[in-house]
Amino acid sequence: MSKSKVQSPKSKAVLASLLIAAFSAGCSTPPPPSPEKTELSRVTTAARAAFEKGSASQAARLYARSLNMARVQDDPVEIGNNAYNLAACLIDIGEYGSARSFLREAKREYERLKRPVTMVLLLDAKAARLQGNADEAIALADQVLASLKPGDGGTYPLQVALLRTQIACDRNDIPLSKAEFAKAQKELQATEDLTLKAEAAGVAGRIALLENDPARAAQEYDRQADCYRRAGKYRDMALSLGAAGQAYLNSNILVPSVDRFYRSARSLYAQGDELAALKMVEAALASGEQAGDQESLVRTRALFEEIKKEVEGGKAAAPKETGP
Repeated sequence: MSKSKVQSPKSKAVLASLLIAAFSAGCSTPPPPSPEKTELSRVTTAARAAFEKGSASQAARLYARSLNMARVQDDPVEIGNNAYNLAACLIDIGEYGSARSFLREAKREYERLKRPVTMVLLLDAKAARLQGNADEAIALADQVLASLKPGDGGTYPLQVALLRTQIACDRNDIPLSKAEFAKAQKELQATEDLTLKAEAAGVAGRIALLENDPARAAQEYDRQADCYRRAGKYRDMALSLGAAGQAYLNSNILVPSVDRFYRSARSLYAQGDELAALKMVEAALASGEQAGDQESLVRTRALFEEIKKEVEGGKAAAPKETGP
């Protein structure tokens, strides 16, 4: 096996849980939902479940379906929510341009309802940054902060500070990244949100890598993986373990490197992503051979054979294509 470099995970947008309260007039019993509303609710529930299990592509397909149903009904609440959630899924799979188009639709529907658009602006800023439009991302982040009322910002200032830190890291600007991250750390003390704590640990890992300190980066990615694990975001956890493995490898700390690559591969395989798992297996085997860690090599090879059997079995079971 050749030595494989595993990249640190990108900052990913978090799919927000949009809870819509239903109010009834007086003490009267609200009418039962129509079959169309019931089906719409069923599909959006399935979409959320798919995303939470780490299947952003499946969730995107389901949210696209529910968005179309909402458009049929001209329901601004459901159009806005489903367009927003679809955008979050598309960002997760790297389709930033399409995501931003749906965010514009969500923004229009929320404005139609006279609802705040702060969360839409923030997600759009994250998409713009991932798209490579740093200046636009900063301008959108400024709009987020400008839209907040005094004392009612929630986690938005923290998320903006983390975004600005990411942009500074993208530009390899160590002094600015550290200055922006200091602002984020102040805001971080006021939240128990594990996903945001994970994002902050990942940002700290990026800064450590910029400062040529991979050993410290590895510890930050370990912390990130643990936060994602406790938050139930297992794909992000697996990717963070891979980033930790690469950072340990760059530090020539080989045994922990093998362990993190192996655990990442095992989780990704269990989640059904054989290709990503095999990449982590390759990295684990390369590190294990370099370390001379026979015990790690044995269990990693066993995992490789398990994945190989699964992939070959799937190919054998697949129906052969026939001509038209």
